[in-house]
Amino acid sequence: MNAGFSNVYDDEARSLAYATLEFPGSYFLAFRDLPSIIGEHVLGTKALDFGCGAGRSTRFLRGLGFEVVGVDISEPMLARARERDPAGDYRLLPAGDVAGVEGSAYDLVLSAFTFDNVPTMEKKVTLFRDLKGLLKPRGRIVNLVSSPEIYVHEWASFSTKDFPENRAARCGDEVLILMLDVEDQRPVEDIVWTDEGYREVYHRAGVRPEGIYRPLGKQGEPCAWVNETRIAPWVIYVLGPAEQTVDIEFCGERKRGRWNDRLAGRGYEKVRTELLDVVARDTPMPIGIEHGRDGLDRGLLVLECRLVPNHHVLAVRSAGKRRGICRAH
Repeated sequence: MNAGFSNVYDDEARSLAYATLEFPGSYFLAFRDLPSIIGEHVLGTKALDFGCGAGRSTRFLRGLGFEVVGVDISEPMLARARERDPAGDYRLLPAGDVAGVEGSAYDLVLSAFTFDNVPTMEKKVTLFRDLKGLLKPRGRIVNLVSSPEIYVHEWASFSTKDFPENRAARCGDEVLILMLDVEDQRPVEDIVWTDEGYREVYHRAGVRPEGIYRPLGKQGEPCAWVNETRIAPWVIYVLGPAEQTVDIEFCGERKRGRWNDRLAGRGYEKVRTELLDVVARDTPMPIGIEHGRDGLDRGLLVLECRLVPNHHVLAVRSAGKRRGICRAH
């Protein structure tokens, strides 16, 4: 990979062209499913738009009811964002350093296409670690990126036919793509990154995918699809903290397991310890113990549970009428 790679959007002419984009063609697919995806995985309304560019995704999040801060490394892009949205909160991040952003404060960090322009494994891992530190305990990262396939096919909004060298590109290599929806017809330089590569990044950064989405175009949509109905140009990752390994004790039995944080969603509330979730309603649900090589133990269905004062424990009654203490050690 070229060590001199730089963000092509940190350019006055490019920023002017990009500022006119909303959701044409292939971009429609990138944002179409985000409201339902965010609604499924995210609680709360405080969001950070990481790599906000000219503010399109920031305005999109505000339209969903979020209180949003947009951050970017490109001053020309931020200038366009402020012109379009004077009431918005847009901030410059020198070299992408999030040190000046309030930690543990956000329910959602959205990154729309930002990591297409982050060139190395090390830089990606560092950024995801930093972004994880900005989340509230139940916060989530939504990472919207270009799929490797976008660089080797034709699309409603993009062309790659003039760049056959893209087909030989490996994870981390530079690729070229032409945007058809803007006046600036200079090729865009991106960094291609595979699903396997992203999974390695997430593992090193201490986050894990809770959901992976590859939106396809549908017949009858207001777009002249080219390949979008059969090949997904985008990948959307929903990321949460990596599962924590704990010892679980229930009715005197101890198991080594990984607490499943996904149960801390709608209908649940986080309590004192990050290792336990309290069921906030009397609905049978698995408590999410996973142990050994036996997979998920679904024998413990919580019917009732309560926080025992001054202890990081839960008193529970299971579907099998067993009562006892579930304790994280």
